[in-house]
Amino acid sequence: YAEQCASCHGATGAADGPGAKGLDPPPIAFTDLERARERSLFGLYQVISQGLEGTAMAGYDHLSPQDRWALAFYVGGLAFDA
Repeated sequence: YAEQCASCHGATGAADGPGAKGLDPPPIAFTDLERARERSLFGLYQVISQGLEGTAMAGYDHLSPQDRWALAFYVGGLAFDA
């Protein structure tokens, strides 16, 4: 996460990374509980793999499937307490 995502999504997933400045639309905040309840881990995996058209979110298909799933599980849990 720190290497691939934090520059835009922020160190804690609050969409406040230095690369987020000026992005339209802005990156999503993984810490938003309401939004987290509406998304699936599979949906996160797909976006990580393919990117998201109309946004600055690029696909990361160069990462192994295991790494993409690990990212999906990690960011999918950022809005929830342990």
